[in-house]
Amino acid sequence: SNEELERLKETNVLQSMLDDMAKELPTVKRVLIDERDQYLASKIYSSPGTRVVAVVGAGHAPGLVAHIEKLDRNEISDDVTSISSVPASSKAGHIISWTIVIALLGIIALGFIRSGWDQGLEMFLYWFGLNASLTGLAAILSLAHPVTIILSMLAAPVTALSPTLGVGMVAGILEASMRKPRVKDFEHVSDDIMTFKGWFSNRIIHALLIFMTTSIFASIGTFIAFPLLISRLGGAA
Repeated sequence: SNEELERLKETNVLQSMLDDMAKELPTVKRVLIDERDQYLASKIYSSPGTRVVAVVGAGHAPGLVAHIEKLDRNEISDDVTSISSVPASSKAGHIISWTIVIALLGIIALGFIRSGWDQGLEMFLYWFGLNASLTGLAAILSLAHPVTIILSMLAAPVTALSPTLGVGMVAGILEASMRKPRVKDFEHVSDDIMTFKGWFSNRIIHALLIFMTTSIFASIGTFIAFPLLISRLGGAA
């Protein structure tokens, strides 16, 4: 209702929601709220002219004011270079990812070598089904488009063998393609991300949700598969 919308615009309600996000999802709040506040405040503060008019979401107003006041007192720098680009991924992450892929393929290959085609194929299908089913479950729980669910399930075992391409990326792109973001989704993203309903109604945030859940569930499937495949390999021996 209109009364509820007006209540949500109240400063104390918004601040309470921001505080809750900071406790439950500190990294998400830092990237989506704090760093955006810092970036916008820097650009507003350094804009030419004596008066600058900026239209921002209600959820960002307190943070913007705080950053601008700190800039005016020279307490912080207006340099936002560090948050204007995506940091390079660590080499350790690549090494770990490749190690997992090689180990997984090695276990399945060993099944073929030690126990023949039937056992090796059974192990492969066992891993394929586990990975695909958990990814599909994540997509279903996230209320993804049916096409996104099906294609993500098929892509999950394939992307698990690629350290550079995760199933979450595939699922997110598919969802954004099937349910294209609207102008209002871009306009309200900073406010919708603060509500449970917004994670499903805002198509941008919904695609992000699907990206996260499918990535997590696919990873769980991969790690569950390791001991199960090893046990089957031992049983076959």
